[in-house]
Amino acid sequence: MAAAARPDAVPSGPSPYLPALFFDTLAAFTFAKDEFPARKSLFGILAATYMIPGQLSRVPQFVTMAEFG
Repeated sequence: MAAAARPDAVPSGPSPYLPALFFDTLAAFTFAKDEFPARKSLFGILAATYMIPGQLSRVPQFVTMAEFG
């Protein structure tokens, strides 16, 4: 007897990654082609956010959900 697919077991596919890919491409093009004030500072902040592992955001998210009950 085959088990029915649970909603949490079905992969979401590329849908969450497409908006990120689109906006990251726009940001990369802007940093590469345009000169604007605070460009280096903003690029440093953007690069620093990419260096933070995703697991670090899971702990505060778990604590928040645990407080909600």
